[in-house]
Amino acid sequence: MAPHAEDEFDNFQEQTQEKGVIDLAKMVGQMMVENQKRDQILDNLLSKLTLENQSTPAKNNLTIMPDLLRNIPTFDGNTNKAAVWFKNLDSAQILHELPDNYMLETARTRMIEGAYQ
Repeated sequence: MAPHAEDEFDNFQEQTQEKGVIDLAKMVGQMMVENQKRDQILDNLLSKLTLENQSTPAKNNLTIMPDLLRNIPTFDGNTNKAAVWFKNLDSAQILHELPDNYMLETARTRMIEGAYQ
């Protein structure tokens, strides 16, 4: 720049600063720095949440026995029918991927008469 042009530019800068005009390049630079800080915070938070989810074992949230177990017949204590009845229990457990404690309760509720005693 010519010496005269530099003086005009400096004069322009002083006038704009006095009037409160913001330097656009400076403002964009500050925004970029703030965005980088925000991205770093979000990355840290996401990493922590991911680690917590990986370390926490999944819980079985099944709280009620499905009605699908109604197809298991009742058991009256007849030893001739016991093997078939237990096979029905095992098949239902495998098919519905149910835990042992649910199947134990199902077996208890499906026993009648002499089997229940």
